Amino acid sequence: MKLVAEFDPATEQSDTFLVPQSAACGWMVVWNESNISLDLSFPDGSTGYAPAWYRRKFPTRVGSVKVVWAEHATLSSLAPPISEIIVESYSQNEYVPDDGPLVRQTNVGNPGGLPTNVTALSNTGNAPGSNWLNVKPSDATANTFTADNSGNLTVQSDDAGTLTTLLQLIAGASPAVKLAAASVLVEALGALQVDGALTVDGVSNVQDMHVNGHLYGHGGYIYIGDKLNADGGAITSDGSGNVVLTQLSASNGINYNIGRIKELNVFTGTGSGTFSHGLGGAPAFCVAICNIGGSSQTMGVGNYTATTVEVTAGAGLGWIGFAFR
Repeated sequence: MKLVAEFDPATEQSDTFLVPQSAACGWMVVWNESNISLDLSFPDGSTGYAPAWYRRKFPTRVGSVKVVWAEHATLSSLAPPISEIIVESYSQNEYVPDDGPLVRQTNVGNPGGLPTNVTALSNTGNAPGSNWLNVKPSDATANTFTADNSGNLTVQSDDAGTLTTLLQLIAGASPAVKLAAASVLVEALGALQVDGALTVDGVSNVQDMHVNGHLYGHGGYIYIGDKLNADGGAITSDGSGNVVLTQLSASNGINYNIGRIKELNVFTGTGSGTFSHGLGGAPAFCVAICNIGGSSQTMGVGNYTATTVEVTAGAGLGWIGFAFR
């Protein structure tokens, strides 16, 4: 046995190699360690075929034999582990290996995924956290799409190898849904409905917002940069800091840090007596002031009821009353 030739068929499409043989009825074995199949031509006009990833023997004659080889076909393959042709010669009394395949790759013929359509995808019976989707472009350092059977999902954009998070679903965490990295703008093209509480961290600019329920500024302020129009026009502002309240609710009123004012009213009268204060309930406070200039008349107000108050004043003396609750 003798190693007589070795070459890479991927570097050129045709060439020759020499097989020296000292005895008649010898053998030449071609080890095709490549994804390129070859056509072989011998000096006597005979031809042979050496398939890709295959070992094949050919008979030789006495003396040197010049063999011409040419590329026949190339199998489509991702990164073949080797590309080399090895030729050995054997005398007639030596053991010669039989023809047979050279298993060097398990994926031959499909350099990429095959396009297909599915109507359902099932992944059952695997341990929690088992991945069922991993997508990684050739220029990225990590996956752009990752999903597992526990409901975790990560979606990242790939900009020339730079990955930016767009969406995260995190099982068992709070928050469980994260939209976009801090540098990414998220746009809702349609209506956005929040059934629970909406918490906004940081400064937010809202051009047009309709609030059907309550709007709170927790631990800070709510800034309105333009005019305010709320509750169907019942609460408005002129853009210069002046707020107009066209109607106050008797059930809610205006809340202060301490206490609140539900309603107030100004009423008038003359002399002493029982007068209607005009409120929807008993006043929290009521006062009457003489409206005659220069008068030093002392007046009293008491006995508040749901509809009236008693005013004590000089006979025929006009006054103005103010009540609120």
